[in-house]
Amino acid sequence: MIHRLSIDMEKECIVCGREGATSFGELCLYCATEKALEGIDRTKDYRKDSKYLPVQLTPTEIEEYGKELADVIVAKGELECERAAINKKIKPLVERLDTLAPIVKSGEEERDVECRWYYNWPSGERYLIRMDTAVLVETDVIPEWERQQELSIEDQPVPDPENLCAEETCEHFTSDQPNRCGKLEYVEECELPELGAALAAARKGA
Repeated sequence: MIHRLSIDMEKECIVCGREGATSFGELCLYCATEKALEGIDRTKDYRKDSKYLPVQLTPTEIEEYGKELADVIVAKGELECERAAINKKIKPLVERLDTLAPIVKSGEEERDVECRWYYNWPSGERYLIRMDTAVLVETDVIPEWERQQELSIEDQPVPDPENLCAEETCEHFTSDQPNRCGKLEYVEECELPELGAALAAARKGA
């Protein structure tokens, strides 16, 4: 088993009195070396080896290492400044990546889509339809302020939600009643015939 020598600087060598007694018989390094080599033929009883051990530096070496240390500190500071600039450029790319990844994965994204509220006044319900696909988005109770507004309009025809027409190109579209068609057969003739079915389904599921 290998025992690495340790030195206690508070103790003195028991042979020469030098400060620093090792764990090898309380001898200093020099005396411990002589003791270890007693009885050994130093000309042939050895094998070359190498090991990383502390070596006392010369003043010149200390100066050279000091200059290198200063250069390393300066280089490190320059790289840290460059890293800060790079991180600043990377940040918006990372943010854009976080935005694009779920969009590409799902194949859809949130956009501002034109919608219309259609009203079933007798039932007190209203239906939000997206105009790009004529698909029902949500149902809701007609707010009181809209009820009051409706009551202020005289002779206002009340449509059945199945009869509503969402396509302004329909021949039955009129400027004074832009969200109402009034007849079920007209829905089937419009460019968005699935709207009536969507509204009917919403009413049944409400």
